[in-house]
Amino acid sequence: MQAKRRIPGIYFGSYMEENNLFENLKLAEICKNISLPLPLQNQIEEFFKNPHFSNFFIQNQNEIWLLADASSAAKSFAKLDLLLEDFARQNSRNLPSLSAFSANNIAAQQKGICWLCIYLAAAQNKTLPQYQQRGIDKNIFYQTAGAFTRFCREHLETFGFLGFDRAFWTFRQTSMQLFRLGTLEFELCTNGGDIMTAQNGEKIERGEKYLYVHIPSDAALTQAELEKSYQTAKTFCAKHFEQWKNAAFFTCTWLLSPALKTLLPPDSKILRFAGAFSLCAENPDETEYIEWLFKTQNKNPAFWCENTSLQRAVKQFVTDGGKIGDAAGFFRL
Repeated sequence: MQAKRRIPGIYFGSYMEENNLFENLKLAEICKNISLPLPLQNQIEEFFKNPHFSNFFIQNQNEIWLLADASSAAKSFAKLDLLLEDFARQNSRNLPSLSAFSANNIAAQQKGICWLCIYLAAAQNKTLPQYQQRGIDKNIFYQTAGAFTRFCREHLETFGFLGFDRAFWTFRQTSMQLFRLGTLEFELCTNGGDIMTAQNGEKIERGEKYLYVHIPSDAALTQAELEKSYQTAKTFCAKHFEQWKNAAFFTCTWLLSPALKTLLPPDSKILRFAGAFSLCAENPDETEYIEWLFKTQNKNPAFWCENTSLQRAVKQFVTDGGKIGDAAGFFRL
């Protein structure tokens, strides 16, 4: 029997078997615990069995592991993204086929799956041990890593097939800068810009710590869930990230747009969420809401769907010349 070829690696100071990376990196565990769709699990396993991708992974493993380091994650993402751009373009024919997903722009789709492989490997093998060292519940790790599954499903809703296009964002999850705590996500931030002053007079000073609130697409915006999430975040920071224990809760989103007050009923969950924040900035020209609300990147309202009352109201409002944009605000508990 021919022995498996072993390639020197830094995986816990041992050797990695080129043909068994998926198993050695314990990727089945994280895929199962975040309920990643089975077709994607199979695709990831195929990529790690592919000699071209496995070689790329091993050759760049030092840089990949830095995605779990808050001080270097952004730079590592930028470096790896350039490398993957060239790798996917040059090796498109040598990588597993994505015909079951999409026949369009295969190299870009393959790059997305490569990124998903890389992030899940970094999360399982580097981020999870950091959670354990800090005494953070393993369930919080998997809830946070569930963003990968959510983003793949959102890709399906927007483009009609499973894929991953949020590599620019998810180093926040792997480097422990962002956590899913209940129905909301919270990012550990420091104000590196000007003083932020809210309409109620509250301020976030330059250099002050704050929690950036992110609203996942599957968030339950009931009063009970929101209050529970905010309190969980406050308790979590007091225990694990003391510098943020008294931090303000900040967000910038289309859900805070003043225009929505004229389009939604007073008991709207969106308005309930927005009502907690005192505004500090508005940008009526921002169009990011289109993808979140209408699941399309087309800015022409004639092509926007009308499946919900909010979609219909916003479509008519914009068609008539109105602007949704977004707004920023914060509050303290």
